[in-house]
Amino acid sequence: MTRKSIMPRIRTTLLFSLLVFSMLCSCRYALSGSEPVKVTSYADKERIRIGERFWYIINVKAPPEMEVDLPDAVTQLGVFEVKGYKTEEAGQAAEKGLNRFYLLTTYETGEQAIPPVAVRYRDGKGDWKKAYSEVTSIYVDSIFLKATIGEDIRDIEPPVSLRWPCRFHTIAGLIIFVLFAFAVKLLLISKRKVLDRLRRGPAPVVRLHQELSKFMAALSEKDEISREDLARLAELLKAYLLARLGINTGALTTEEFLTKAKSAKGLSGKHADFIETFLKNCDLVEFANKGLEQEELKESLARLKVVLDEIRPLQSKRTD
Repeated sequence: MTRKSIMPRIRTTLLFSLLVFSMLCSCRYALSGSEPVKVTSYADKERIRIGERFWYIINVKAPPEMEVDLPDAVTQLGVFEVKGYKTEEAGQAAEKGLNRFYLLTTYETGEQAIPPVAVRYRDGKGDWKKAYSEVTSIYVDSIFLKATIGEDIRDIEPPVSLRWPCRFHTIAGLIIFVLFAFAVKLLLISKRKVLDRLRRGPAPVVRLHQELSKFMAALSEKDEISREDLARLAELLKAYLLARLGINTGALTTEEFLTKAKSAKGLSGKHADFIETFLKNCDLVEFANKGLEQEELKESLARLKVVLDEIRPLQSKRTD
Protein backbone atom coordinates (compact mmCIF):
# COMPACT_ATOMS: atom_id res chain seq x y z
CA MET A 1 0.00 0.00 0.00
CA THR A 2 1.24 3.43 -0.82
CA ARG A 3 1.53 6.39 1.58
CA LYS A 4 -1.23 8.25 -0.16
CA SER A 5 -3.72 5.44 0.36
CA ILE A 6 -2.89 5.10 4.10
CA MET A 7 -3.33 8.81 5.09
CA PRO A 8 -7.12 9.01 4.51
CA ARG A 9 -7.63 5.93 6.67
CA ILE A 10 -5.55 7.40 9.51
CA ARG A 11 -7.49 10.70 9.32
CA THR A 12 -10.85 8.89 9.45
CA THR A 13 -9.70 6.79 12.42
CA LEU A 14 -8.62 9.89 14.38
CA LEU A 15 -11.89 11.69 13.75
CA PHE A 16 -13.88 8.63 14.83
CA SER A 17 -11.79 8.30 18.03
CA LEU A 18 -12.30 12.00 18.88
CA LEU A 19 -16.05 11.64 18.40
CA VAL A 20 -16.19 8.61 20.69
CA PHE A 21 -14.12 10.39 23.35
CA SER A 22 -16.46 13.40 23.27
CA MET A 23 -19.51 11.20 23.67
CA LEU A 24 -17.93 9.40 26.62
CA CYS A 25 -17.12 12.72 28.33
CA SER A 26 -20.67 13.93 27.78
CA CYS A 27 -22.12 10.80 29.30
CA ARG A 28 -19.79 11.05 32.27
CA TYR A 29 -20.73 14.73 32.81
CA ALA A 30 -24.43 13.88 32.62
CA LEU A 31 -24.05 11.03 35.07
CA SER A 32 -22.01 13.09 37.52
CA GLY A 33 -24.55 15.99 37.48
CA SER A 34 -24.64 19.28 35.53
CA GLU A 35 -24.07 21.52 38.60
CA PRO A 36 -21.34 21.27 41.22
CA VAL A 37 -23.80 22.70 43.79
CA LYS A 38 -26.88 20.64 44.68
CA VAL A 39 -29.98 22.48 45.97
CA THR A 40 -32.99 20.64 47.39
CA SER A 41 -36.04 22.02 49.19
CA TYR A 42 -39.05 20.77 51.09
CA ALA A 43 -41.70 21.91 53.63
CA ASP A 44 -42.25 20.36 57.03
CA LYS A 45 -45.99 20.17 56.26
CA GLU A 46 -47.85 19.25 53.10
CA ARG A 47 -51.16 20.76 54.24
CA ILE A 48 -51.79 23.77 56.49
CA ARG A 49 -54.70 25.96 57.64
CA ILE A 50 -55.06 29.54 56.52
CA GLY A 51 -52.73 31.77 58.53
CA GLU A 52 -50.82 28.81 59.97
CA ARG A 53 -47.03 29.03 60.02
CA PHE A 54 -44.67 26.31 58.77
CA TRP A 55 -40.98 25.81 57.96
CA TYR A 56 -39.66 25.74 54.40
CA ILE A 57 -36.13 24.25 54.27
CA ILE A 58 -33.53 24.71 51.54
CA ASN A 59 -30.58 22.29 51.66
CA VAL A 60 -27.38 23.23 49.78
CA LYS A 61 -24.45 20.85 49.22
CA ALA A 62 -21.24 22.07 47.60
CA PRO A 63 -17.51 21.30 47.49
CA PRO A 64 -15.52 22.79 50.39
CA GLU A 65 -13.70 25.31 48.14
CA MET A 66 -16.98 26.61 46.68
CA GLU A 67 -18.32 29.97 47.94
CA VAL A 68 -22.13 29.84 48.47
CA ASP A 69 -24.43 32.85 48.93
CA LEU A 70 -27.99 32.36 50.24
CA PRO A 71 -30.55 35.17 49.86
CA ASP A 72 -31.19 37.06 53.12
CA ALA A 73 -33.49 40.02 52.35
CA VAL A 74 -36.49 37.88 51.38
CA THR A 75 -39.93 39.04 52.53
CA GLN A 76 -42.16 37.16 50.11
CA LEU A 77 -42.00 33.80 48.36
CA GLY A 78 -44.89 33.75 45.91
CA VAL A 79 -48.11 34.06 47.94
CA PHE A 80 -46.25 33.14 51.13
CA GLU A 81 -45.06 35.81 53.56
CA VAL A 82 -41.65 35.30 55.19
CA LYS A 83 -41.94 35.77 58.96
CA GLY A 84 -38.32 34.87 59.75
CA TYR A 85 -35.39 32.68 58.81
CA LYS A 86 -32.31 30.95 60.22
CA THR A 87 -29.26 29.14 58.84
CA GLU A 88 -27.56 25.99 60.01
CA GLU A 89 -24.32 24.42 58.77
CA ALA A 90 -24.45 20.65 58.24
CA GLY A 91 -21.58 19.16 56.25
CA GLN A 92 -18.54 16.90 56.29
CA ALA A 93 -14.89 17.51 55.52
CA ALA A 94 -15.31 16.52 51.88
CA GLU A 95 -18.55 18.45 51.37
CA LYS A 96 -20.01 21.77 52.53
CA GLY A 97 -23.63 21.71 53.69
CA LEU A 98 -25.99 24.59 54.48
CA ASN A 99 -29.63 24.49 55.62
CA ARG A 100 -31.74 27.64 55.33
CA PHE A 101 -35.05 27.59 57.25
CA TYR A 102 -37.79 30.07 56.21
CA LEU A 103 -40.83 30.55 58.46
CA LEU A 104 -43.77 31.08 56.08
CA THR A 105 -47.50 31.76 56.24
CA THR A 106 -50.25 32.71 53.79
CA TYR A 107 -53.88 33.78 53.69
CA GLU A 108 -54.57 32.39 50.23
CA THR A 109 -56.44 29.12 50.12
CA GLY A 110 -56.27 26.05 47.88
CA GLU A 111 -53.28 24.53 46.12
CA GLN A 112 -50.35 26.96 46.38
CA ALA A 113 -46.74 26.71 45.19
CA ILE A 114 -43.51 28.03 46.69
CA PRO A 115 -41.44 29.27 43.73
CA PRO A 116 -37.78 28.28 43.21
CA VAL A 117 -35.19 30.15 45.28
CA ALA A 118 -31.92 31.13 43.59
CA VAL A 119 -28.66 30.18 45.34
CA ARG A 120 -25.47 31.86 44.08
CA TYR A 121 -22.10 30.13 44.06
CA ARG A 122 -18.62 30.58 42.61
CA ASP A 123 -15.23 28.90 42.68
CA GLY A 124 -12.61 31.30 44.03
CA LYS A 125 -13.00 34.76 42.51
CA GLY A 126 -14.76 33.70 39.35
CA ASP A 127 -18.17 34.82 38.15
CA TRP A 128 -21.25 34.07 40.22
CA LYS A 129 -23.47 31.25 38.99
CA LYS A 130 -26.96 30.28 40.15
CA ALA A 131 -28.63 27.07 41.19
CA TYR A 132 -32.34 26.84 41.96
CA SER A 133 -34.46 24.91 44.41
CA GLU A 134 -37.47 22.90 43.33
CA VAL A 135 -41.06 24.13 43.26
CA THR A 136 -42.79 22.98 46.46
CA SER A 137 -46.58 22.57 46.62
CA ILE A 138 -48.64 23.29 49.75
CA TYR A 139 -52.39 22.92 50.17
CA VAL A 140 -54.02 25.62 52.32
CA ASP A 141 -57.37 24.91 53.99
CA SER A 142 -59.71 27.79 54.80
CA ILE A 143 -61.26 26.09 57.89
CA PHE A 144 -60.29 23.48 60.45
CA LEU A 145 -60.09 20.03 58.98
CA LYS A 146 -62.14 18.48 61.81
CA ALA A 147 -64.93 21.09 61.85
CA THR A 148 -68.29 19.43 62.42
CA ILE A 149 -70.65 22.29 63.39
CA GLY A 150 -72.41 23.33 60.22
CA GLU A 151 -73.80 26.54 61.70
CA ASP A 152 -70.26 27.88 62.10
CA ILE A 153 -69.44 27.35 58.42
CA ARG A 154 -71.37 29.89 56.39
CA ASP A 155 -71.00 31.38 52.94
CA ILE A 156 -69.73 34.95 52.70
CA GLU A 157 -72.66 37.12 51.66
CA PRO A 158 -72.23 40.09 49.30
CA PRO A 159 -72.40 43.62 50.79
CA VAL A 160 -75.89 44.98 51.44
CA SER A 161 -76.82 47.79 49.05
CA LEU A 162 -78.09 51.08 50.47
CA ARG A 163 -81.69 50.99 49.30
CA TRP A 164 -84.42 53.61 49.61
CA PRO A 165 -85.62 53.23 53.24
CA CYS A 166 -82.10 53.03 54.60
CA ARG A 167 -80.97 55.89 52.35
CA PHE A 168 -83.87 58.09 53.52
CA HIS A 169 -83.05 57.42 57.17
CA THR A 170 -79.40 58.19 56.55
CA ILE A 171 -80.19 61.52 54.88
CA ALA A 172 -82.72 62.41 57.59
CA GLY A 173 -80.16 61.54 60.27
CA LEU A 174 -77.56 63.76 58.62
CA ILE A 175 -80.00 66.68 58.44
CA ILE A 176 -80.94 66.25 62.11
CA PHE A 177 -77.26 66.07 63.05
CA VAL A 178 -76.48 69.29 61.13
CA LEU A 179 -79.43 71.11 62.74
CA PHE A 180 -78.40 69.88 66.19
CA ALA A 181 -74.80 71.03 65.63
CA PHE A 182 -76.08 74.43 64.44
CA ALA A 183 -78.31 74.78 67.52
CA VAL A 184 -75.41 73.89 69.82
CA LYS A 185 -73.25 76.48 68.08
CA LEU A 186 -75.92 79.17 68.52
CA LEU A 187 -76.28 78.23 72.18
CA LEU A 188 -72.54 78.51 72.74
CA ILE A 189 -72.41 81.88 70.96
CA SER A 190 -75.34 83.19 73.01
CA LYS A 191 -73.74 81.94 76.23
CA ARG A 192 -70.45 83.60 75.29
CA LYS A 193 -72.23 86.91 74.66
CA VAL A 194 -73.98 86.73 78.03
CA LEU A 195 -70.69 85.99 79.78
CA ASP A 196 -68.99 88.87 77.98
CA ARG A 197 -71.84 91.19 78.98
CA LEU A 198 -71.59 90.09 82.60
CA ARG A 199 -67.82 90.51 82.50
CA ARG A 200 -68.10 94.04 81.10
CA GLY A 201 -70.93 95.00 83.45
CA PRO A 202 -73.97 97.10 82.48
CA ALA A 203 -73.90 99.40 79.45
CA PRO A 204 -72.91 103.06 80.07
CA VAL A 205 -76.49 104.32 79.61
CA VAL A 206 -77.79 101.76 82.11
CA ARG A 207 -75.04 102.58 84.58
CA LEU A 208 -75.80 106.32 84.31
CA HIS A 209 -79.53 105.70 84.77
CA GLN A 210 -78.85 103.62 87.89
CA GLU A 211 -76.55 106.30 89.30
CA LEU A 212 -79.12 109.04 88.58
CA SER A 213 -81.95 107.01 90.14
CA LYS A 214 -79.92 106.35 93.33
CA PHE A 215 -79.05 110.05 93.65
CA MET A 216 -82.67 111.10 93.21
CA ALA A 217 -83.78 108.52 95.79
CA ALA A 218 -81.25 109.98 98.23
CA LEU A 219 -82.54 113.53 97.55
CA SER A 220 -86.15 112.49 98.17
CA GLU A 221 -85.18 111.35 101.68
CA LYS A 222 -83.49 114.63 102.55
CA ASP A 223 -85.38 117.28 104.49
CA GLU A 224 -83.61 120.09 102.68
CA ILE A 225 -82.03 120.08 99.22
CA SER A 226 -78.95 122.29 98.77
CA ARG A 227 -77.64 124.18 95.76
CA GLU A 228 -74.79 121.69 95.39
CA ASP A 229 -77.33 118.85 95.25
CA LEU A 230 -79.19 120.56 92.38
CA ALA A 231 -75.92 121.19 90.51
CA ARG A 232 -74.93 117.53 90.87
CA LEU A 233 -78.42 116.43 89.78
CA ALA A 234 -78.23 118.60 86.64
CA GLU A 235 -74.83 117.11 85.69
CA LEU A 236 -76.06 113.53 86.10
CA LEU A 237 -79.26 114.27 84.18
CA LYS A 238 -77.40 115.81 81.22
CA ALA A 239 -74.85 112.98 81.15
CA TYR A 240 -77.59 110.34 81.19
CA LEU A 241 -79.69 112.03 78.48
CA LEU A 242 -76.61 112.45 76.23
CA ALA A 243 -75.90 108.73 76.52
CA ARG A 244 -79.59 107.91 76.07
CA LEU A 245 -79.74 109.95 72.84
CA GLY A 246 -76.44 108.53 71.56
CA ILE A 247 -74.58 111.85 71.64
CA ASN A 248 -70.86 111.36 72.33
CA THR A 249 -69.39 114.62 73.56
CA GLY A 250 -67.81 116.19 76.62
CA ALA A 251 -69.34 118.47 79.26
CA LEU A 252 -71.93 120.91 77.86
CA THR A 253 -73.70 123.96 79.17
CA THR A 254 -77.45 123.79 79.52
CA GLU A 255 -78.03 125.75 76.30
CA GLU A 256 -75.59 123.55 74.36
CA PHE A 257 -77.21 120.44 75.78
CA LEU A 258 -80.72 121.58 74.87
CA THR A 259 -79.60 122.38 71.32
CA LYS A 260 -78.08 118.90 70.92
CA ALA A 261 -81.11 117.18 72.44
CA LYS A 262 -83.58 118.96 70.16
CA SER A 263 -81.52 118.16 67.04
CA ALA A 264 -81.33 114.49 68.06
CA LYS A 265 -85.14 114.26 68.31
CA GLY A 266 -84.95 111.53 70.90
CA LEU A 267 -87.44 113.04 73.37
CA SER A 268 -91.16 113.66 73.02
CA GLY A 269 -92.51 117.18 73.23
CA LYS A 270 -93.81 117.08 76.81
CA HIS A 271 -90.66 115.41 78.13
CA ALA A 272 -88.40 117.85 76.31
CA ASP A 273 -90.33 120.90 77.64
CA PHE A 274 -90.22 119.69 81.25
CA ILE A 275 -86.51 118.78 81.12
CA GLU A 276 -85.68 122.18 79.56
CA THR A 277 -87.60 124.02 82.30
CA PHE A 278 -86.04 121.90 85.05
CA LEU A 279 -82.46 122.41 83.86
CA LYS A 280 -82.94 126.17 83.43
CA ASN A 281 -84.30 126.44 86.98
CA CYS A 282 -81.24 124.50 88.21
CA ASP A 283 -79.00 127.04 86.46
CA LEU A 284 -80.91 129.95 88.06
CA VAL A 285 -80.46 128.43 91.50
CA GLU A 286 -76.74 127.71 90.89
CA PHE A 287 -75.67 130.86 89.09
CA ALA A 288 -78.35 133.51 89.81
CA ASN A 289 -78.86 132.71 93.50
CA LYS A 290 -82.54 132.02 92.98
CA GLY A 291 -84.31 131.07 96.18
CA LEU A 292 -84.97 127.42 96.92
CA GLU A 293 -88.53 126.37 97.49
CA GLN A 294 -88.35 122.91 99.04
CA GLU A 295 -91.96 121.99 98.27
CA GLU A 296 -91.55 123.03 94.64
CA LEU A 297 -88.29 121.06 94.43
CA LYS A 298 -89.97 117.92 95.85
CA GLU A 299 -92.73 118.17 93.23
CA SER A 300 -90.18 118.69 90.41
CA LEU A 301 -88.17 115.67 91.58
CA ALA A 302 -91.28 113.49 91.67
CA ARG A 303 -92.26 114.52 88.15
CA LEU A 304 -88.67 114.06 86.94
CA LYS A 305 -88.75 110.53 88.31
CA VAL A 306 -91.89 109.77 86.28
CA VAL A 307 -90.28 111.15 83.13
CA LEU A 308 -87.10 109.11 83.66
CA ASP A 309 -89.10 105.93 84.25
CA GLU A 310 -90.85 106.47 80.93
CA ILE A 311 -87.63 106.95 78.96
CA ARG A 312 -85.31 104.57 80.84
CA PRO A 313 -83.39 102.00 78.73
CA LEU A 314 -84.75 98.47 78.19
CA GLN A 315 -81.78 96.79 79.90
CA SER A 316 -82.47 98.81 83.04
CA LYS A 317 -86.11 97.65 82.96
CA ARG A 318 -85.01 94.00 82.85
CA THR A 319 -82.67 94.39 85.81
CA ASP A 320 -85.27 96.15 88.00
